[in-house]
Amino acid sequence: AHITGARELTVVPDGALHYVPFGALRNPASADSPWLIQQVAIEIAPALRLANWRNAPPPRTWAESRMLLVADPVYGADDPRLTRKTSTRTSSPLTGLLRTRSAFDVSKLERLTSSAREAAQIRSIPGLRHVDVLEGLDATRARLLAQDLSAYRFIHIASHGIIDSEIPQLSALILGAWDRTGPVADQHVRAADLLARTFDAETIVLSACDTALGREIAGEGLMGLQYAALARGARSVVASLWPVPDAIAADVMTDMYRYITVEGYPVARALGAAIRAELSRAPSLDPALWGPFAVYVAGN
Repeated sequence: AHITGARELTVVPDGALHYVPFGALRNPASADSPWLIQQVAIEIAPALRLANWRNAPPPRTWAESRMLLVADPVYGADDPRLTRKTSTRTSSPLTGLLRTRSAFDVSKLERLTSSAREAAQIRSIPGLRHVDVLEGLDATRARLLAQDLSAYRFIHIASHGIIDSEIPQLSALILGAWDRTGPVADQHVRAADLLARTFDAETIVLSACDTALGREIAGEGLMGLQYAALARGARSVVASLWPVPDAIAADVMTDMYRYITVEGYPVARALGAAIRAELSRAPSLDPALWGPFAVYVAGN
């Protein structure tokens, strides 16, 4: 009853509540739109001081929607992009739905085929006029960290991810194992790497598994990848609470950017609209598949 009529909801969780997918809470009074994400735009502030950051810099007015897009890294030695051969393997829709962007065994990472579709769909959105792409053999740690990351309104990374709840600086996005010269020495873009950069982005999207998680610090929230990006200047971060399905992530992220750049929605409202669009296409879709996504904010 306290949020009846509200269009936006900012949640400042504490303790175990950091792990709650607030968008997937049910409203028993609404049969047609039972999920909270279908009723309000939801954003998460990791700490109260971030929700009430009175000295936050004013939002930047961007002359163009410049994006850095990192997707579809080369993980395996059998990847057809290494041998220049056409792959004969095909994936069923079920395989795409079950494949996640987690990294339980870094030596056996699967290619994220839907992240290639994700990249192509995002690049086709009319509101994105300038997209710098690191894809395939260019989607590596070295190429990403060589960019001026402060120059982008949007930074979007679709890859595998791994979390370290003991040493949060080691939580990482795992990029390509091969570049154009051969195997790379280090695939990991760690939280410590993000802490060494400065951002001025409207949003950074960490389209991988568990990127919202980390070590719980009282009064600060979960310290990991999303926390590092916010701490270094990002105004919002889209991250995940558990393994993200590759195929559904591609559709949700594409719709989210369309709502931001074409419709002019704020990030939290755009993500909510994108999830609602996914639910309109598949009303019975299990919240385990769309529920991990959340928007984390610092400032107003």
